[in-house]
This record gives sequence, structure tokens and C-alpha cells, in this order.
Amino acid sequence: MIFKRSNGEFRETDRVTRFKLIKSGKNWLRAATSNFGLLKVIRGQVEETVVAEVREDAVSAKSRHLLKGIVVAAAVLSATTVANTTFADEVGNEVVSSSTAVSAPVVSPEAAPLIEEGSKEVSVPQNETATETKAQAASSSQVVESAVASDDKAILEQNASEAALLNQIAEKYASNHQNEEQKAAIKEAVAKVQAELPTKEASSNSEVKPQSYAEQRERLNKSVDDMMATLKDAGFNGNTTVNGAPAISAQLDALSTSNTLTAPSVTPTMEDPNGASINDPAWNNTTYQLDPNADRYTYSIWDLQNWQGPANQGGVTYSNGGYYVTFSVDRSAVGTTQTPTVHARLVEKATGKEVETLDLTAKSTFQFKTLVNENPTYAPQFDYTAGESSQILGTWTNNREAGPTSDDKYKHHILQIRDTTKPGNVGETKPNVQTVIPTEKVTHTTYYKVEGTNKELASYSQTGIESQDYKASNPREFEGYEFVRTDAEKDMTGSLGGVGAKYLELQGGRAHYYVKRIVEQVDKDGTSVVKLYALDPSKVASYNPSTDVNTLDLTNYTLLYTSDPVKPGGKPTPSGTKDALTDLGYVDSKDGQYHLRVQTYTDGGNGNVRLSGWYNKATGDAFTASPQFSADVDPVRNNTSNIIGGNTPGDKASGYPSFFNNYSLPSIKEISTDVTHYYRKSDVTGNVYVHYKDTEGNELKTSVTDEAAQPINKAYDTVVDNRPQTIEKDSKTYELVPAGTYTVGEVDDEGHLKSSDPTTGLVTKEDKNVTYIYKLKEEPKGNVYVHYVDTEGKTIKSDVTDEDAQPVDKDYDTVVDNRPQEIAFEGKTYELVSAGTYTVGEVDDQGHLKSTDPTTGKVIEGDKNVTYVYKLKEEPKGNVYVHYVDTEGKTIKSDVTDEDAQPVDKDYDTVVDNRPQEIAFEGKTYELVPAGNYKVGEVDDQGHLKSTDATTGKVIEGDKNVTYVYKLKEEPKGNVYVHYVDTEGKTIKSDVTDEDQQPVDKDYDTVVDNRPQEIAFEGKTYELVPAGNYTVGEVDDQGHLKSTDPTTGKVIEGDKNVTYVYKLKETPTEPKGNVYVHYVDTEGKTIKSDVTDEDQQPVDKDYDTVVDNRPQEIAFEGKTYELVPAGNYTVGEVDDQGHL
Repeated sequence: MIFKRSNGEFRETDRVTRFKLIKSGKNWLRAATSNFGLLKVIRGQVEETVVAEVREDAVSAKSRHLLKGIVVAAAVLSATTVANTTFADEVGNEVVSSSTAVSAPVVSPEAAPLIEEGSKEVSVPQNETATETKAQAASSSQVVESAVASDDKAILEQNASEAALLNQIAEKYASNHQNEEQKAAIKEAVAKVQAELPTKEASSNSEVKPQSYAEQRERLNKSVDDMMATLKDAGFNGNTTVNGAPAISAQLDALSTSNTLTAPSVTPTMEDPNGASINDPAWNNTTYQLDPNADRYTYSIWDLQNWQGPANQGGVTYSNGGYYVTFSVDRSAVGTTQTPTVHARLVEKATGKEVETLDLTAKSTFQFKTLVNENPTYAPQFDYTAGESSQILGTWTNNREAGPTSDDKYKHHILQIRDTTKPGNVGETKPNVQTVIPTEKVTHTTYYKVEGTNKELASYSQTGIESQDYKASNPREFEGYEFVRTDAEKDMTGSLGGVGAKYLELQGGRAHYYVKRIVEQVDKDGTSVVKLYALDPSKVASYNPSTDVNTLDLTNYTLLYTSDPVKPGGKPTPSGTKDALTDLGYVDSKDGQYHLRVQTYTDGGNGNVRLSGWYNKATGDAFTASPQFSADVDPVRNNTSNIIGGNTPGDKASGYPSFFNNYSLPSIKEISTDVTHYYRKSDVTGNVYVHYKDTEGNELKTSVTDEAAQPINKAYDTVVDNRPQTIEKDSKTYELVPAGTYTVGEVDDEGHLKSSDPTTGLVTKEDKNVTYIYKLKEEPKGNVYVHYVDTEGKTIKSDVTDEDAQPVDKDYDTVVDNRPQEIAFEGKTYELVSAGTYTVGEVDDQGHLKSTDPTTGKVIEGDKNVTYVYKLKEEPKGNVYVHYVDTEGKTIKSDVTDEDAQPVDKDYDTVVDNRPQEIAFEGKTYELVPAGNYKVGEVDDQGHLKSTDATTGKVIEGDKNVTYVYKLKEEPKGNVYVHYVDTEGKTIKSDVTDEDQQPVDKDYDTVVDNRPQEIAFEGKTYELVPAGNYTVGEVDDQGHLKSTDPTTGKVIEGDKNVTYVYKLKETPTEPKGNVYVHYVDTEGKTIKSDVTDEDQQPVDKDYDTVVDNRPQEIAFEGKTYELVPAGNYTVGEVDDQGHL
């Protein structure tokens, strides 16, 4: 990563980043460690190297500040360490965070100490050798500030590197997982992470906004979190442990990278690996697991073989064969002056359980106690030898003549499963084995050069541990140059250090296309061997020139010869002379049917191998068949009689004297795995034009030339200077359209017409035409949405649109119409909460969630979201209290609770049980006042103070207070009045007061003194009427109107009114009378017409109805009736005269 290309720049030159995800409760806590070097370049000269280490638990703003601080400090510090640690609780919240910056001796005596937010201490001691000036330090600070914009991009790239490694770990875990459903879920999660990894084009786009990187990081981190959760569900618990906790550990890319650039410009930039990487050699053998500590490099694995002792030894069985041993070194120790400690792990093969560990140090011998305890006679031991090549030697105690007899010497073997430094050892079983310890760093460089002149345009170097796998950087685009070819394309991938690297030597003869001479490096110093392989007779039918000619593919070939190791510059010189060859014997074909003879000799310092043709082992006949292929394949098409020997094999009897070929052994040259991409200078130029159209394809603005006649491969960017956000035309404003499909075609999120050339790229010899699409700019509008949640954040009512697509700056108010006091939801009632802090957040006194937009304000372009918070409403209840006061408002009786905490709307009635007519208070009696206005207030006819709550009604939520008013009770008195009227109700005499204000219950009597028999009125005399019914009403025998109060009685509180009735008195005349006789049957039915016995006769005249008006019998309706004897009948009692 180059922070800035200018004088005084800082360039990252050496970096390794390792990270761990440590399981904490339910979550994974990330911890990363980066070691990197910064070169401070001033006026093109390297002035000093700064080494720094950064440890961080997460990519945060604080961590970025610290990283930037390191770059600043690099100008004045010789070494800096920054540690930033965050501790998480069970749910992943950051609870404690601290950072420390500690500096080593400074370069400048005037440099100020670096203090960043969160730093606990900074120590800056003086240094008398300092040479940097204050101005230079200031310049360095400015350089760093200009790098801030790239931080987000760098962090995204870091996250992407980690995510890619996690993907590899997840894929490996899935490949060995047995549950198919979980395996599929992991693969799906891996695919989602892969989809979120930024593309190379996106990474190289310098115009991407920081928020875009932040959004990409957020999506990427979410996909990684989801993948980690999926892995956890599938039983994954990390691939190592840290402080006893499960963790994931992996190394990011190369130990270090560097680059050069002399060309004007290049795409992608030289900081971009462009496909380059360094990784540990792949390991897919599930039987043997590498050291789980990813800070170590596992370079070798040995399988300890079982052995059955001979019978004369008592049938001793070696019992240590169920184990294997892994050997690893600390990555950080490789390439240093120290001799690395080798970590040996004894692992139980059947279970994969780590049984014992040893830390092997140089010039010492070690044994596993576990194996010694099991069988001290047959236990392996390990010797760590140091020197030009440090190695581990593995032997058995009995192989060192420690056994009971020599019969069991060399009977125990070790199978070499992994050997990264000498891969040729893999698969071999030996009694004594050795493995070389990787101690060196190796650099692989990809060069970019001009063909013919070898002028270097650029280079990209990456450094790793010897024997790690590398991928070279891919071709790039250089301004003014075009790519021609890649030299040594086979070396685009390989192993660092060349150990195991191979190359093919061709001599040109046709027979050589059936024999391959391979030079294979066997040591990091370039020491190599020459191997000869021949096309196997059993593979002639499957021979294919496209895969078998001039390639390292040995599928159809059999190994015939391997020379002794030779250092670079030397040449193999096998034994034998031209006249006296050394016979090495025969080599069988793959199917065992044929064999050939191998002989060697050296002549004039040149080594040779003579190979006969293939012979049938059973018959001795020569094998003369050759591959069949089209005639246009050259040069092998003419070799039609055999695959190794000459065209005339001769005859069997003579021993086929011409049926062989001699093969010279080539010199061993320095094997370089570096790769060179060649380019040629190009005078071709190109143009880039930018066009501006509306959605219908109409031109809005004259086209602009972004690049005119510029060299091919020069980078262009139309976004930075030729992509205006708005365009004015015909007094109208047009703006870039959002992504979508329009009449003119599909447009991306840059407003760029996708069918036109890309907005950024490289100049080509053909013109490039970039088109941006615009639309008429609308007045900005916005929306205001209101949300309703409970205290836990659950939605309890559908969102409401308070303002829909309204102009910016229009006032809005959600309180007046969209803030209900209560909400009905799922059969329950919710009410606005009071101010306070709830699970959902802090709420103000409007019930408004303070973290959301204000309840009132102005519309903005875009959306505002206002949230109100509610709680479950309790069933409302209320009380009714009754109070008792006098007319002055003084309480004369304790309050009474008429209804206590009763449901709202329940009926109450204070009259029936809590409204006494009288109250005793302080020895006095009080009574309800009549309706009226008193000092306490207006009172109704119930004695109720009207300003208080009603005497009857319904309970409300809260309290009701009813007040009754009383006065001091007086002694009751009353009156009795007498009235005089005629039969028509006319008053004929003034009223008389019989009793005036007399005590209640006093006797009164209106008869004795206020009931005159006659009254004189208007010249006439009136007299009391007899009992009877008159117009005025019913009158008793006292002449008293019965509907009025009694004539005598007791005084009551109030009035009594007695009325007497009179009639006009008549003049007296002689009285006369009549006697009538009636005849009825026993039922009262008339059976004979009435008879007048006396008519208008003087009073007191004698009459006798018996003598003349009492017939014994009466004829009526054809029947005869007779007088009844005395008795009781229906009509009544009858005497003995038949008289009723």
C-alpha cells in the first residue's frame, strides 16, 4: 500500500497480518495483528526504515486513527507498537476499550509526541543523532493527511482478505462434513460471502465514495456473521485455541510485498496484487491434520509404522504404530537470525487427539515420553541438527543397535506423509528419515519488461516462507505499451525457493519426444537432479501430443533414471565410459509386461544415459508400436516403428544392436521461478468522448473530449471532471437519472448508459464513447411517516403517512392528527407512555421516541420517520367520595366513600345510602338545607352543592366528589287556619287562625270555638250543611269538608287548614210525607208494581200497610208468589210478617 506518491512519501514495504476470531460467549471476537515496515522516501532516497506492529480487535474509527498515527510517527520514531483491545459482553456490546502507543527512540529532537484518542501513554525520549528538521516533519504530516481518503478502501480490502480466508476455512470444513443438509447450508453461506467480496474493478475505482465502502463492509460483515453462525450450527468450534477459548486463526497473504514503477502509469496500480498471492501448500488429507495453530507453518508429517517382531525375539510387537507426528515452526521466526524452535506434536491416528507435544531446539535429541513409556526398546528419537541446512533426523532406538540383537535392525520404518521442503520424500518409507527445516524467506518477483530491450516497466515482489505456494501477478496495462507474451508461463504458479520446481530439457530429435528429461530442484540452493521418463508401452494408445509434447505432464510416462544431485553450474557425470558402460539394470513398464535396459557413462565430461527399446519380458521381442495420430503433427509423425530405439531394431538373435538411443544429461542451471511479462512500445493513440442525453436520447449538451489522441492503455476517468450532476438547457435544469431502464436504454447507478463505453478504463485505439443520461429536475419533495410501537419496539399500528411527497420546507405536525392517545391492537388497548427510558429507547413527554425525527418540523428531501411509544393500558377505575358541610363550608361529618376503585361507567347513587336528612355534630343537630344560595354556593332541592359532582351518575377514571349542605336545625312550629265556604266553595266568612305559631304536637280543636252553626253574609243567613256530597266536595256530619285537615288534632310543623261548609238557610213550612210499599221475591226481583200507602200526609199521621197493602199471594208472569216466612234470604232478613 503506497500512502502517497511524492517526495517524502511513506511506502509500506513489509507486511504480514494474522487474525483470530476468538469465541466469547455466543459470539466471535476478532483480534488481528499486523507487522509492517514503512520506508520513508525523501527526494527519491530511502532515509530510514520504520518497523511497526498493530494489534486490533476490529476495524473501527479509533483503529484507523491509530493506524494513521503510526504513519505520522514513522517520520520520527524508529519503532512503534500500537495495541488496541476491546472486550465484549455476551451479546457483543463493547464494554471496555483501551489503546496504548509506545514509541522507541526518536529521530527528531523537535518532534512532538503522538497522542491519539484513547491513548493511555506516549513516551518520546531524545536522540542526539536526529537529523530531520521541523519542516520535514510538518511535510510528513501533510503527506499522511492526504492519505486519509484511502482508509475506508484499505479497511474494506483488509476485511475482504479475511473473508476470503474464512471462506477457505469454511469450504474445507464443509468438504469433510457428513451432514449433507448442513454442508449445503455452509456452501450457500460461503457463496453469499463470495458475492459480497469487492471486485478488482471496484477496488481500483478511486472515485468510490467512503460511504460506499462502508456499505460494502457492512454487507460483507453481515454475510461473514451469517456464515459464522451457520458454521457454529454445524458444530464448528474453530481451528485452534487462544487462552483456552476456541478460535479461528489464519494468515493473510504474503509475509511482505514490494513493487517498482518506472512507466508513466499502470492499471491496476502496482499496489494491487493483481492475482498474486502466497499460501501454504494445499492440504486435503483428512487422516492427518496440520498443527491447528495458524501462527505456525506445518512443513512435515511422519507416520510411525507398526512392526511385528520375529519369532526368535519372542514375537515382539511394536505397539507405537498408531501415531503420527507433525513438525511446524513459528512463522514469525522464519527468515530471522534465530534458529527456529520446531514444534512436534504426537497425534493419535485413530482419533486425531493430540497426545503430547515437544519443542525441539537445535543440537539436541528428543523422545516422546508417551512412546518411551509404552515401549522403551522400540521408541523413535529425533535429532535436531543445525548448520548449512537445519534438519530433523528421525530414527529408532533399535536402528541405532540398541535392540536385543541385530536381527531387528532397520525393521522399523517411518512413512513420510508431508515434506514441503523436499516433496520428493512424500510417500517414501524408510528406517531413518530426515526433513529439512524451513528457515529462510524467499521472494518471488513478477517483472514487466519491454521486449527486445529488457527495459523494466515495473515489478511486483512478494515474500513468503520457503516451500510455500505462490501465484504470480498477472499482466497489467501500461500507458503507451501493449502486452506481447509471458515468459516462463509455467512459473505463474509454483513453490517458493524452487524446491520441487521442474523444467523440461529438449534436444530436438524425434525420439526425444517419447523420452522426457526433467531437471528437478531438490534443495533451496538450487541443487537439482536429472530424471529421464519414457512413454510407457501400456500408454501408447492414450498418447496425446497436445498434453504429452513439451509438457511436464508425466501421466503416460515411467521413470527410468535419476542422477545424483548436482549444484547449479555443474553437470551430472555418472559412472562408466563410452567403452565400458555401467549397467544399472532393467526398468519394468507400468503393466509389468515389458522392460528396458538402463546404462550410464561419461565421455569428455559429459554424462550420458543409454536406453534400449522396450522388450517383452516373456518372449524377448522388441516393442515397435508407436502412437497413431494425424500426419500434420510434427516432429513425432515420422517415428513409426518404435518409441525409443532407432528405426531398424535388428533381430532378436543378434540382440538388437541398433535398438537403443543415447541421451545426454544437461547442465544444472540456476532455476528461477520469477515470471516476466513482455510488452512492446505502441504509437497507437485513442480518444474518449463523453455525451449527454435525456431519457429519450435527445442531446442536452455538446459532447466533451475526455482524452484526445492519448496513448493506448492510458487510464481515463470521465467521472471526476466530465460527469456534471446537473445540466442547464433552455432555462431548464436536468439532473443525472437514478439506475433504471429508460427509453434510451438501461442506466447504472452513475447515470451512465450501460450500452455505451465504461465511465473509467483504458484508452484503446478505437474511440470510446461514454454517455450520461439526465432527466428534468423535479422540485425536491419528501415524506413524513409516523410509526407506532410498544415499549419493546413491536409495531402495534400500521404506519401513517403524515406528509406524502410534499415540498421541502413545508411545515409538518404529527401531534395534531397522528398522535392518538390510545390504540386498540389485538384486543387490547395501548396508551401513550410518559417520559422515560424504555427498552426501545428514551421517550420525551409527548410519548415520542427521541432517537427518531422530531414530532413537528419541516419536510426534507427524502423521508422523516417519527415514532410514538405506547404501553398496555390498565383497566380504568375510579372512586366516588361524599362530603358533608354546613352553609359556611365547614365539615360536619367525616367523608364517606360511596364507590371504591370501581370500574369506569359503573352506576353510583349517593342519595339512597349516603344522604342523611340530619347529622349530629358537636351536640347539635343539622338538617339538609332547602334549595337556595348560601355562602358555600348554590344548593339544589336535594341539599346538594351544585358546584360538586352529581349525586348520581357513572364512575369515571379518577375521583368524583359529591357534597351535601346542612344547616342548624330549629324547634318546629305550626299554624291551624279555619275557612268557611258555601256548597259551591265560595268564601262566606274571613279565615280564622285557630292556632298561631304553636309548638308541634300541641292539641287544637276548631269545633269548640271556631264552628258557628250559622253565618250572616251579605244580608243572608247560612247554616252548616248536613253530611252529604256537595259541589265543593264530601262533607261529614260536622259540616266539615273532609278533603281538608281534621277539625281537631295536633299542630304540625307548617300549616293545617280546616274548612266548614254552609248552605243558605230556608223559611220553615208544615212537613209532609209519603209511604210506598214494594213487592219482591227472595232474590230481590220486583213481582208487583209499587203501591202508595200514604201520599203527602202530615207528619206523625198513622199509617198501616198490613191491613190493605200486604196480599198473601201475588200472581206474576203466570206464577203465584206467597209471603215468605221469617228467615234470611238472598234479598236479606225477613220478619214473620214477610217484611224485609
